[in-house]
Amino acid sequence: MLNYLKAEFYRIFTKKGFYLFFGVLLGLYLLLAFITSGNIGGTALESQVQNLSLFVTLIGGGYLFSVVYNDDLSAKSLPAVIGFGNNRSTVIIVKTLLAALLNLLMYGGFLLVIHLTFMVLGLSFGWAESFRVASLGAAAVLSLIGYNVLAGVVAYGTQKATLSIVAFVLLTTGVISSLINLGLGFLHLDALSSYMLGPLGTRLVFQPSVSALFSYLIYIGIFLLASLLAFSKKDLEI
Repeated sequence: MLNYLKAEFYRIFTKKGFYLFFGVLLGLYLLLAFITSGNIGGTALESQVQNLSLFVTLIGGGYLFSVVYNDDLSAKSLPAVIGFGNNRSTVIIVKTLLAALLNLLMYGGFLLVIHLTFMVLGLSFGWAESFRVASLGAAAVLSLIGYNVLAGVVAYGTQKATLSIVAFVLLTTGVISSLINLGLGFLHLDALSSYMLGPLGTRLVFQPSVSALFSYLIYIGIFLLASLLAFSKKDLEI
């Protein structure tokens, strides 16, 4: 398993497109930061970070989901991966760990760039703001891990790159959660909305509790089991 994880990291970090994508993303952020530098401060800072966090979650998170899951689907290389002695459960676990670590690295870099940009621009960024920004990033990473695992069920069950990325986009944009909230409201079960995956990530950071952690781990466990069942029942496409 460890060798497979190392091979996956090597595959991703030797892709020229990986550096090109995040280089362009970084350039766009720096351009936006310099253009709006005169209007940042106080609550505007947190608002900008939240907006950037949503952007990074959708665009950056979507790209990472694609390189982790969809590269193998598009290249139809899963049979080769299995053929090298990795069983299907190993593939699922490694992909989950890979997605979690890459998203953690992405948000860590994102927060570092924000700090450095504000230092260069001479804008105040105290410990309270730093903690708040880091907390927003942690909540986003927890939500992204859940979205990756859930969309992974579609990836393994259909082995279609397009369908899996559509599922990921619908999750990160809140389309699916909005539909579920409508259903819960119709059934007068609005209280259950706080136990959905997105709000759980936020609660784990800002209002940590045993029930929130337990609920989150149950979600991840169920999604991983569903991925294994879907993957086991689907013939590998070559």
